[in-house]
Amino acid sequence: MVNTLLSQTRSNYPGVSFVDAAGPATFVTYICAILLRDTGATLSTFNAFLLLQGVEPLSLRLERHAENTKKVVKYLVNYPQVEKVNHPSLPAHPNHALYTKYFPNGGASIFTFEIKGGQEEDRRFMDNLKLFSLLANVANVKDFAIHPPPFPTLPGRIAGIGH
Repeated sequence: MVNTLLSQTRSNYPGVSFVDAAGPATFVTYICAILLRDTGATLSTFNAFLLLQGVEPLSLRLERHAENTKKVVKYLVNYPQVEKVNHPSLPAHPNHALYTKYFPNGGASIFTFEIKGGQEEDRRFMDNLKLFSLLANVANVKDFAIHPPPFPTLPGRIAGIGH
């Protein structure tokens, strides 16, 4: 089937097959000319422009992410209603040495924290959030908050036989 696709002529390239036109680079040419075009992986002019607009200030944005995260983490560590903060910039974090070695200027902008008071306080906190989306979408540029659902501990899991 692949040989047929590559050796037949196509209506938008009359009289020419990919094998005749590209020789050893037939498959790569087919991917670029047909598959990328059909799936949208080739950027339009406007999308390329938007991408370039976002790439130029990317390093500055990432620096600000790291700076702001450090400030928020430092604030939460000293906040009386917070029980624990998890971020590699904190000396107590198990990967702190690796973080300082590989990210001397900072780098991680994702952190977690636990609120004192249990599930009821957690729920009250989540219900009162105003600026955060309550969803899980790590590939987004927006701030979000996720509360893990409480799962009962199953006896099989405790014994090591459950999944």
